[in-house]
Amino acid sequence: MIHPDKLINFAAWGDEEDLLGIADITLPNLTLLKETLKGAGLLGEFETGVPGHYGSLKTQFTWRQATKQASRLAHPDGMLLTLRAATQGIDSGSYKLAKIPIVIVTRPFASDMQLGKFDPATAMGTTTEVENLYFKYSYNNEVIHEIDKLNGKAIINGVDVMSEINAILGR
Repeated sequence: MIHPDKLINFAAWGDEEDLLGIADITLPNLTLLKETLKGAGLLGEFETGVPGHYGSLKTQFTWRQATKQASRLAHPDGMLLTLRAATQGIDSGSYKLAKIPIVIVTRPFASDMQLGKFDPATAMGTTTEVENLYFKYSYNNEVIHEIDKLNGKAIINGVDVMSEINAILGR
């Protein structure tokens, strides 16, 4: 068994060919859209999620400086964004370090860009936030999450949670 340890390094690629530069990246939260259920016969209330329906899938990039690469994500047209990470785990059988790939593929659209601040001898703290209409997270070459908001697809932990619903809709 491989015990996950840490992220070794990563690279962010725009349209699969341009390295986007030095940034820290905060990945989106996968939050189901919910509604409170209450009424006759129930004791109180509780929230229920809607399968395949997610809130905003925003990713934030924090750059050292306001560069041309940082501004690419501020363009209103969507692009293909690929994040490739090398992670480290510890193999409990051999006690050796294992390298595990993580690949994230998104189709982001610009949402917000903050140019940062001028403060001598520090990074500017430029941020770019994008909205992902498509998001796929693969761990060790296995698709864990894939959400395609425009095409009605939601795979969670390898299970297509929209298959029955799409069949009902005739997709």
